Amino acid sequence: MRALRGSVGVVALWLLLVACGQAESEDTTTTMAPVTTPAPTTTLAATTTLAPTTTAAPTTTATTAPPPPCVGGIPPGLPPGAVSVTVAPGDFDGDAAGDQLFVYGAGLPDPWHARVVLSYGYAADVVIETDGMVARAIGGYDLDGDGVEEAFLTTGSGAYAQLIGLYRFVGCNLVRVTLGGQRAVFAVGASVGNQAGVECLADGRLAAITQSTADGVTYERTVDRYDLVAAAFVLDESDADVLTRPGDDAVIDAAARFQCGGLTLP
Repeated sequence: MRALRGSVGVVALWLLLVACGQAESEDTTTTMAPVTTPAPTTTLAATTTLAPTTTAAPTTTATTAPPPPCVGGIPPGLPPGAVSVTVAPGDFDGDAAGDQLFVYGAGLPDPWHARVVLSYGYAADVVIETDGMVARAIGGYDLDGDGVEEAFLTTGSGAYAQLIGLYRFVGCNLVRVTLGGQRAVFAVGASVGNQAGVECLADGRLAAITQSTADGVTYERTVDRYDLVAAAFVLDESDADVLTRPGDDAVIDAAARFQCGGLTLP
C-alpha cells in the first residue's frame, strides 16, 4: 500500500508540473503587433523652367528715297519764234516716265538750242555748239546702263556725214558730254573713200568706227571704244585692222551706220 501511495504521489506531482508548465506557456505567449509596410517613396522629377521666348524685332529694310523732282526752271513751252523744231522721246531723269527732247532754232546770236521737258513739266535749255550747222533731235538711249538715258542729237552735217553729240541731264541741267576736254562729236556717213559710224555696245561703251580705202577693195579700219564716265568719254581701247572685199563685205558695209538701240538718224 505504501508503494502504491508513493506511485500515486509521483504521478500526481508529474501532472501538477505538466499543468503548471502549460499554464506558464500560455501566460508567456506574446502577440506581435502587425508589421506596417511603408508606402513606396515617390521621387518627383526635377521641374524644368523654360526660358522666356524672345520675339525678334521685325527687320527693317533701308530704302533710298528717290531724288526730289527738279523745281523752278523755265516754262516748258518753246520760246516765241522757235523754228526748225524737232522732238524725240526719252527718259532723261531716270524716273521711268516719258520726257521729251526738243531741238530748235532761235536765231542769232545763239542759233540752236536743246531743251529737255520732263514728264512733270520741269524744263532745262542749253545752247548747242554747232558752228552754225543744222541740229536735230535723235532721242534718248541709256548707253552705260545706269537707268538714265543720254540725249542724242545731231550737231551738224556735211556733204557725206552727220555729226552726233550727246547730253546728260545732271543736277537739273543739260550737260554736254565731252571727249578730251572738248565737246564730243562723232561722224556717221560715207564717201567713196571714207566711212564712219557709231555703235552703242552691250557692255556700256560707245564704239567710233572709221575706215578708208584707195581702191574699193582693201580697207584700213580703226575702232575706238569709249567708256562714259560722268559726263565725259574716256578711251578704253583702240583696234586697227585691214579688211578686203568680197570676204569682209558685211563688216565693211556696216561701218557707216548709227546703231544705238532703236534710234535712227533724222
